[in-house]
Amino acid sequence: MDPVVQDIADHLKVLADPARLRILKELMVVKAEKNVCVRDLAERLEISQPNVSHHLKVLKSAGFISCKKPCHEDQRYAYYSVDRAKIEGLFSNVIESIS
Repeated sequence: MDPVVQDIADHLKVLADPARLRILKELMVVKAEKNVCVRDLAERLEISQPNVSHHLKVLKSAGFISCKKPCHEDQRYAYYSVDRAKIEGLFSNVIESIS
């Protein structure tokens, strides 16, 4: 199989999960406000923190989101934001590959 097509398929599989799409949407909505942590996402989406953490890990390893650790040791949360360019690039590659 063409490696580019396989890469596209692998990334689309990541986005095929409804919970992950909800998380991405929420991260896009709150972008103007701030970066959000797992607890914030779990509360807003009514998904358990362990499930949110799992989905964030998958999204991060696919490159769809980034994680920023706090600067101060007394802050224990990691904050997440969407890499919009990565998502736009994926869909641009989809269009190119099927054209």
